[in-house]
Amino acid sequence: LVYMIYYSYETRRLDEEDKTRILNQTVYYTDQYMKEVEEGANMLSVSSSVQKLMTYRISKNYLDYVSCMDTLTEYVTTAPKIYRVDLYEQDNRTLVTSSEGVFYDLTEEESRYYDACMTKDENWFWDTDYAGNEPRLVSQTRNGRYMSLIKPVYSIYTGKKMGVLCLSIELSELEKLLSQTEADEEVMCLSFGGKELIGTKPDRERVRQIVMTSDYSQMEFAY
Repeated sequence: LVYMIYYSYETRRLDEEDKTRILNQTVYYTDQYMKEVEEGANMLSVSSSVQKLMTYRISKNYLDYVSCMDTLTEYVTTAPKIYRVDLYEQDNRTLVTSSEGVFYDLTEEESRYYDACMTKDENWFWDTDYAGNEPRLVSQTRNGRYMSLIKPVYSIYTGKKMGVLCLSIELSELEKLLSQTEADEEVMCLSFGGKELIGTKPDRERVRQIVMTSDYSQMEFAY
């Protein structure tokens, strides 16, 4: 009996160590993925086509908007991790997208989300609420299964905060980073800010689970 108890305990301990290693590896790969998105946002925010729009102007230069849209589109084409990119210019309430075109003179209601982002102190942050907060005509062409890195954009000429970049990734791409579970009764979940993004934690009590929170992205992983 003692031997059986010890063997059962040792087997469970080794199994838990193995699951912890798998979960830790998943957190590492996800953080690397997120860091690449952040680096892309940093690069785009200082690109010449974006910065041309970050100046106060009385009249719009439509060629600059087209050039910026082409830059965003080209970036998404060459960066498979990115689902889409949006750039909001607060001065003229204009949204430049990587795939849906340019939306001029947004209404106050349509601009409210971006204006709220402009008031935040963070250099960048992840947001699951961006899906559905875009202008209505843009939202109709999107599937809603994504989360976005939001980055305020500063003018390199004046140093003032002039716009917001939104780089979105599909949740299906994050799901590919989650390690495959080894049995049908096992599941791996990913949540952010208390909102479940991938998988669903079981409601049953006495369920063994290992939970890790990423120091980088603040995402919570559970096995």
